[in-house]
Amino acid sequence: MGESKGGWLPFQAAQHFTTSGPGFIWDARISMMPLVLVGVRDGYVNGQGGMHAKILALIPVLNEGGKTELSESALQRYLAETAWIPTALLPGQGVQWSEIDDNNALATLTDSGITVSLEFEFNEIGEITGVYTTGRYREVNGIYELTPWSGSFRKYEDRHGIRIPVEGEIEWQLPEGRLPYWKGQITEIRYDFMN
Repeated sequence: MGESKGGWLPFQAAQHFTTSGPGFIWDARISMMPLVLVGVRDGYVNGQGGMHAKILALIPVLNEGGKTELSESALQRYLAETAWIPTALLPGQGVQWSEIDDNNALATLTDSGITVSLEFEFNEIGEITGVYTTGRYREVNGIYELTPWSGSFRKYEDRHGIRIPVEGEIEWQLPEGRLPYWKGQITEIRYDFMN
């Protein structure tokens, strides 16, 4: 979490995706200081984005949901993280593609009346190396502001017959410079395919 004064904070998280109607739940445990864990649940379920946090699983410090800006931001996150579920990027899953140039394409996804787009960057062998938008909602002092946002993906590996990036980093692009706020490594992934 690059916005914290003390620098990066270690965390472990598990995330569950569904592609039959886009959705995800992200459960994380963040070590704020010795013996103090903050539980964070972030998600997009049935067209609604939400974010909840508790210190020591008891004391609520964040409870956001039901806001259009949060839902749109969560759907953008889902679209970006389909790099880990590449079949979700197929047109049959509702994603519409528009070519920008040889290495970039615009992906657009609509769900529950919300439409989001991200620019995807690909390397010469077709791997996703980055995502970008000029406007993703970021909460600043209780107000949601559209802010340039990007993510990068690297270190591709075969997992269960699917080639995915296992490292990534996300950042806001502020007028005063880059603000990375998440970087992580996929340690385990499992796919449940439906017939």
